[in-house]
Amino acid sequence: MRRMEQVVAAVDVGTASVRAALFDRTGGQLGRGEVPLALARPAPGEATYRFADIWDAVAAALRAARAEAGVTPAAVAGLGIDATCSLVLTDRSGAPLGPDTLAWCDHRALADAAALTATGDPLLATLGGVVSPEMQIAKFAWLRRQPDLWNRLGAARDLADALTHRATGNPARSLCTLAAKWTYQGQGGAPWRLDGLGLGELPAHTGAAGPVARVGGDLGPLTPGAAAALGLTRATRVAAGMVDAHAGMLGMWGAGMGPGEAGLIAGTSSCLIAVTPTPLAGAGYWGPAHGAVMPGLWVTEGGQSASGALLDHLARDHPGSWAALLPRLDALLAAAGPGLAGGLHVLPDLLGRRTPEPDPGARAGILGLDGDAGPDATVRLVWRGMVALAVNLGEIAAGFGPMGAPVGRVRATGGHTRAPVLMQLYADALGVEIALAEGEAMLTGAAVAAAAAAGLYPDLAGAAAAMARPGPVVRPRPAPWLGEAAAGLRALRRLDRRL
Repeated sequence: MRRMEQVVAAVDVGTASVRAALFDRTGGQLGRGEVPLALARPAPGEATYRFADIWDAVAAALRAARAEAGVTPAAVAGLGIDATCSLVLTDRSGAPLGPDTLAWCDHRALADAAALTATGDPLLATLGGVVSPEMQIAKFAWLRRQPDLWNRLGAARDLADALTHRATGNPARSLCTLAAKWTYQGQGGAPWRLDGLGLGELPAHTGAAGPVARVGGDLGPLTPGAAAALGLTRATRVAAGMVDAHAGMLGMWGAGMGPGEAGLIAGTSSCLIAVTPTPLAGAGYWGPAHGAVMPGLWVTEGGQSASGALLDHLARDHPGSWAALLPRLDALLAAAGPGLAGGLHVLPDLLGRRTPEPDPGARAGILGLDGDAGPDATVRLVWRGMVALAVNLGEIAAGFGPMGAPVGRVRATGGHTRAPVLMQLYADALGVEIALAEGEAMLTGAAVAAAAAAGLYPDLAGAAAAMARPGPVVRPRPAPWLGEAAAGLRALRRLDRRL
């Protein structure tokens, strides 16, 4: 194992796996590890993890990444962690409580979210006017209705904050997680404005009323136990945690986002994010959240709660893997053109609809099935699912215009970028060019935060400018045929409302 200049470690906890990587000061990836996660679904609408399993996966992925990089533990100056916005519960002794970790996609709080929306409180404007069961305030409202859990609750933390707490012992919460998922408004004199929702006790009862750390902030060194588990040393500094999508934005930041630029984070779920000097707000858009990516700037996002998950669901009957399905799709498109399966329409709301027309209770649907059960029927269905996601993404982008931030260019990262046919479709539907990030921007963003926390750069902006690596650009093509797909999507939504 060779000694080398100081490097940083990054961890990205997704829905299905933990990814870890080591980076040099210029953003070059030196080694990578990945470990699957077990997501339990004990009942319809429920999705849970064991936090201990997530921590073990983080440790295993980090050890694998460092082994591949061939660097000594002493060379790792900083550690950055991002994660899905799952909720980790502990009792007053710090032991796991109840279901332990409610996944971001756990919708058991659907009725609680609707009740919060019905209050009409002004704070709802920061949530697009509708509370999603994915939001932590909805899960907290559900938790309050469970006396056995509620009376024993010691703390509730966003997953990223739970991991940094386990790593350092520092109870500070991340401004990123609180602003993006807990309605915290740190730029004002009263950061918590939850009384109108009947949740005034949330900060104190969940332990969230304490210190708040900015993105890139240093939470301190690893504890002895964490250093031993992660295969690092106590000298490694740990950055404040981040929501995974926001880490992706940071990883694509470079020297900054220009006017009209937005970021697309496209994986199991997808979101289009604008980071602006002034706040934006619109129906169905989450935010504005102040300081959730860069100090002093506002974050607003429109999203699709289940995009990659929708495509995986539609492809489940195909006899081969995605590596086999995508080339067959290319062949069918070459023969039939992009109007392939034009009479088939997919309503893509597998896990509710966020943007536009937010409706947490919405569900997916298919219209136009002809009874063909062959493998090509599945390929055609997947294509029309892609088309529906692209049309919906175009609607999300269009919604930024009335808010004063029209989307003129997009930077993209996530699993969807590995499917050229899908990224071309997105560019066509948006009508703008899409610049693909090199590698995995969520990991890069966590590494940027780690570099800032470790003092390798004077500030977060300097680290982001030095470590981002742009990839190829996808340019849009004329796509008048998408008008038929958009009409089909609108028709399915009308049918969904009637039912």
